[in-house]
Amino acid sequence: MSGSSTRARRIGIAVASVLAAAILVAASPYPSPAFDFAHPGTGHDPRLTPAGGTNDRPLLIIVTLFSDEDEPTTTATPAVDAKFFGARSITDYFRASSFGKLTFSRAAETYGDVNDGIVHVPMAPTYATWGATPEATRHRQALLAADPFVDFATFDRDGNGNITDDELAIVEFQEASAASYNCGGTRGIAGTTVLDGKTLHGVKSMSFGASSTNKITYIHELGHQALGEDDHSYVTGPLDLMGGTCGGAEDLFFDHHAWHKLHLGWITPTVVTRDGFYTVSRWDTTGQAFLLYDPDRGTNDYFLVENRRPTTGSYDEDAADAGLVIWRIDDTKFGGVAPNTPYQLMLPGSAMPAGTLYGGSSADAWDPGDFSTPQRTMVRTWSDGTPSKVAVRAIGDTSDVVRVFFDVRGPGVLVDPSTTVTEVTMLTAESITFPVMNTGEASDTFDFTLTSLPSGWTATTHTLTLPACSGITCTPGSATVQLTVPANTPTGDYAIRATGRSTTDSAVTSSTTFPVRVVKRATTMQYTGATTGDYSDPATVSAVLTDTATGLPIAGKTVDLTIGTQSTDPDPGTDAAGTVSGSITVTQPSGGVTATATFAGDGTYVGSSDSVTFTITKETLSFAYTGSTLVQLGTVPTLSALATEEADGSAGDLTRAAALFSLAPSLTATPFTYEAAVTAAGSATTSAAGLPVDLWSVTVSVPASNQYWTGSTATPTELVSFDPAAKFTGDAAGRDSVGDPIAVKFDARYDSRLRPRGVASVKYSGGTFNGKDPAWIVQVGDVAIIEVAGTVGRSPATLRLRADDNAEPGRPDTFRLRIGGYDSGTTSVTSGNLQAHPT
Repeated sequence: MSGSSTRARRIGIAVASVLAAAILVAASPYPSPAFDFAHPGTGHDPRLTPAGGTNDRPLLIIVTLFSDEDEPTTTATPAVDAKFFGARSITDYFRASSFGKLTFSRAAETYGDVNDGIVHVPMAPTYATWGATPEATRHRQALLAADPFVDFATFDRDGNGNITDDELAIVEFQEASAASYNCGGTRGIAGTTVLDGKTLHGVKSMSFGASSTNKITYIHELGHQALGEDDHSYVTGPLDLMGGTCGGAEDLFFDHHAWHKLHLGWITPTVVTRDGFYTVSRWDTTGQAFLLYDPDRGTNDYFLVENRRPTTGSYDEDAADAGLVIWRIDDTKFGGVAPNTPYQLMLPGSAMPAGTLYGGSSADAWDPGDFSTPQRTMVRTWSDGTPSKVAVRAIGDTSDVVRVFFDVRGPGVLVDPSTTVTEVTMLTAESITFPVMNTGEASDTFDFTLTSLPSGWTATTHTLTLPACSGITCTPGSATVQLTVPANTPTGDYAIRATGRSTTDSAVTSSTTFPVRVVKRATTMQYTGATTGDYSDPATVSAVLTDTATGLPIAGKTVDLTIGTQSTDPDPGTDAAGTVSGSITVTQPSGGVTATATFAGDGTYVGSSDSVTFTITKETLSFAYTGSTLVQLGTVPTLSALATEEADGSAGDLTRAAALFSLAPSLTATPFTYEAAVTAAGSATTSAAGLPVDLWSVTVSVPASNQYWTGSTATPTELVSFDPAAKFTGDAAGRDSVGDPIAVKFDARYDSRLRPRGVASVKYSGGTFNGKDPAWIVQVGDVAIIEVAGTVGRSPATLRLRADDNAEPGRPDTFRLRIGGYDSGTTSVTSGNLQAHPT
């Protein structure tokens, strides 16, 4: 087929496609079947079409060598082969980027390793001379040098006598140092070059570069030569092959964008025909792209959306940014200086910087998770400033799959809750508010609610009438619904959906998952029981449990009530008033402990507790002395007592008590104490070993160190310890403490049978006392105490006499006596004598 007939065929296809598109747009809002947007014949290079993009062809590498360059490693066949045909190579890039639809094979040749597609040709000029030669002339010279090894006639696929770019791709690989050259180019061939009877021609018939030129630059140049791709002022940065490539690392890689792949037939974008949420998958692995346009505008203007994920090991690993990349397309613009280019990068935060070469930045893609690009809505005009009436909204964070809302012509509703976790409390109607928007061109009424709820959860519905969008501006609103989570719902995070649906057309709907965190209800515990109690006595413990948020009582909840280490058994439950009470008989030692009321919590309520200081006091004991009261020298007295607990109806453990016998002397100076354990029956007994002769006053008490009990005898008991050898006589007079005369006469001793004998008489202000045979005589040295029963007049009376023989013949002897309620006080002898007889 001739070149002119080929052009005619393409023009015919273009006209038919445009007419078909116009008819379809007029017939329905969106073309059906879908228009392919490739626009063949409307300014595109014939190679920039599905026919060109899926046309496999051979690739010939001509390595040109120069006498003033010496790079045997970088120009040797293994290095060149790895760069163009190996793993992660130039040809492998095209296989991956085209998803296997375009393959550059090794051109047939006879140089070196036959048919490896690589021919080395020494060039007579030096590299310096070569570099000054026009590229088209250099290309002709390189082809002529390679001709002996290549049968060019085999590449004329259509047999028309011409070898064109869609039949053979050719690269001149120059031997040159990195310091001298690292860029490349694509040019035609000078003059008419006929090789093996075939004419090689074309304005972009050969690409070239140096051994120092990186792979992506060679790929870029092959894009020009083989696919008709244009630089378009390098406006894409590292988001498309036609961005700047020179000077980068050898393995710098970034992929084609959606516009090129669409026109080359490598992808079929999804034409968005209805408002709603869509998921955009990773670009380099799926080639998924979405196309938004306005049928009223036509098919020359549209937006392309792709999800770029620079990933190590991929051919998009050096893309400028991660996230949604959005291109505005105007397919009427070709080859001009920016902005007269068919595609323009829509930056999240600003317009493209001025100039014809854009290097790209980390803020090129839409990723709200990136602090430098927080924007979530793309609303832009067409390239001529006309409102586009389409938008990209609710853009999600970067991921292998990005969720986004596409807003095109026609009705729609956007529900866009926050991704921040919302806490909801069980049994509470929690208000959930989320942004909503009518994305249609007509006012509409919507029902907003929560869906995908677990069993038992309920939500209300909020009905809103929202205004229509005006041009490219839609008015945001908010919906508020009440969410109630039932009791005993497992706590944690749940994914539920906020859903909006038109009340006039149920097909107009959208929903978005958002996280809620179920939490238990907080509780407040207040201890209200006793704060002090005796050992062995019951203490009332009580508390009130309420809902913290409402202050209402909580019934039917088990509460642990404790005093120190003791607790109620079993634990009681709260009543309708939230009150709980119990009784604990205290068995712990005295001191300060903690009284606590604790609710451990359950499936609905958070636990709580309250504590106070509880003071344990000692229980009271009464002692009755039951031991010895009269013992002679040489006999060990027995000290005993009977302990009686306070009659309060709650018996304690008497074995935790002890009896302290305290003996106070009358005639000597040293007191004695003895301690005895108390039996469960309350008795305590010990011997008073080593107790000397004296009149002892015995009291019994609980030792102060005892932690459980306190108490003592009500009154002391006398214990008489006597020496049978005691003998004391006296006949003396004086004046008592009030000055009245008093006279005493006595004779006291023990007989051979150890019986006290003697008589005693007293004349005092109260009368005359007469008695005989003392009850006992206690004598210690020159001092004695004697007790004698007798009468005063005819009334019985008891005499208690203490006599002190201080000297002879009688002064300064003293005595003191008591008869009933009379007490003489210490009386000095003014006449007579008191005489202690040595024992």
